[in-house]
Amino acid sequence: MHRVFAEYRTPVDRQLLTAAFPVTAANAPNGPATGCQAAASDYGASAPGMVDAYAVNLLLDRVVLTDIRPPQGSAGSQVGLFGEHFPSSAVTVVFENGSSSTTAQSIPEMPENPRKAGVKVPALSPGLYKVSIRQGGLPGPVSQPVNFTVQ
Repeated sequence: MHRVFAEYRTPVDRQLLTAAFPVTAANAPNGPATGCQAAASDYGASAPGMVDAYAVNLLLDRVVLTDIRPPQGSAGSQVGLFGEHFPSSAVTVVFENGSSSTTAQSIPEMPENPRKAGVKVPALSPGLYKVSIRQGGLPGPVSQPVNFTVQ
């Protein structure tokens, strides 16, 4: 849960807080927030003014991947991703074997279930792969990798 408060610097400002984003260290995307970036608007139109925004009790709910079932399969097969905080939209799933990586988009299995998603195994050579989740705007995986064997 997080709350964002806005304070206007002068009584004539009519800025509305339209967005607030947590800022994390580039080398620690799962780490604690180091700041908050905010955006404001004058009813959708650009206008001069200053807004101070404060984030209180900021909790980052990043996707957490804990398991993939079954733990092996062939290219084109459907596997289940299990963990926490899966969005109702697709996430980028990375299959990496040390020398190359291939991405695929998850398929939300049940939008009301943030603990499960599915993914179609991309065309990969047989072998052991580390599977992780990436989220837009972040430089690396946001989840710990789990092992998957392509048969």
